Amino acid sequence: MLAIPNSLRNILVNRLSPLLRGCIHKELNSQKTVCPAPVAMMSLALSSRYSSTFTNMSLGQLWDGCSGVSNAGKKKGRGKRGSSKRVVNIHLGKRLGYSKHKKYIYPGLNANVLVGDNERVKMAVLEKEEGEDETLLALRDKFYKFARTKRFPLERGWSGAKLPDNFDGFDSRILEFKTVSHMTGNLGRKHSFSALVVVGNGKGLVGTAVAKSSLGQPAIRKAKNTAAQRLQYVNLKENRTIWHDFHVKIGATRLIATPKPEGYGLVCHRAIRTIAQCVGIKDLYCKVEGRTKNIQNVAGCFLQGLLNMETHQNLADKTNYYVVELSPKYNVPSVLAEPSDGAVKEEPLEHFDLKRHYMDGKTLLRKGRKVRFYERLNSYHMQKINKLKFRNQHKLAIQRQASSIELM
Repeated sequence: MLAIPNSLRNILVNRLSPLLRGCIHKELNSQKTVCPAPVAMMSLALSSRYSSTFTNMSLGQLWDGCSGVSNAGKKKGRGKRGSSKRVVNIHLGKRLGYSKHKKYIYPGLNANVLVGDNERVKMAVLEKEEGEDETLLALRDKFYKFARTKRFPLERGWSGAKLPDNFDGFDSRILEFKTVSHMTGNLGRKHSFSALVVVGNGKGLVGTAVAKSSLGQPAIRKAKNTAAQRLQYVNLKENRTIWHDFHVKIGATRLIATPKPEGYGLVCHRAIRTIAQCVGIKDLYCKVEGRTKNIQNVAGCFLQGLLNMETHQNLADKTNYYVVELSPKYNVPSVLAEPSDGAVKEEPLEHFDLKRHYMDGKTLLRKGRKVRFYERLNSYHMQKINKLKFRNQHKLAIQRQASSIELM
């Protein structure tokens, strides 16, 4: 019996002549149509899913799911220092076909199909060697063992990464200690402490640092330790004063410093006086203008001026001229420095003002002398007239002594 599907039967009948079409149609209707079993056709349709949680995500994404921080946790500040869970590749050191106690050999999967003279390898079950698991674990720990981070040399203390020893001979002073705050999205206004500390030994070494912390004492301790690690040397004139005048401006704070003779003392801002004591400066006049209450800018201006000072030898090497001092005490010029290479310029240097050179062309505005009440009296003017004949006698006496005309 011929089994023809209905669709194929209709196609064949439509292509024949009408007479033959009628005969075949009559014959086919008399036969019972047999269709193939539907089970055989359905067995060929296999359902498969090529996408799953383990195929569309990488290893890093899977680890972030179990060791990361949620969006709500990030807003609260969690996860800033990293997670305590380490990302470990658990497949490192694993081999296909190895179980806890045995290892299986599958030709073509984890072993060769043929070995030697085309000898076929058979599937086998072998016992594992002693210490093989420990070797694999050691291999895994080799890549994921915690390594101590290397610290910058300036961040190290007397003993490795700590600061256990004492700083003998150094003095630390707190220049500024205040509370600061900033606005956060979830915690509102968050307050903390800020400390500015200066450390020095009174012999030219000085260092400053600013540190912040949620508590006051840790902020001071961090600032002191950091300042002790940032020491810089300041070369002083006669170990008591600065070499020359200087002018520094930071922000809206301006500072002008002037060296003074021995015994003058420290006439300056209280923050500058504290820094000068830590450096070892004993005689100094300093004028602060603008934002005088900004302690960080005031300290920054003074330290910047100290570090940019030039000695007499540096000035002689830069200008190729002799550096000569004419002291009013002796009224005799004395050579302080000369060029190191010996190349001295012969042409004279006109209109050179040392103070204007170091002050960038600026001049300190000083108030005029106040008129005393007795200067308006007639008796005072009569006294000046009587002493007029003795004017300049003191200066001339010094000149005669310098010229060896008159005995010392």
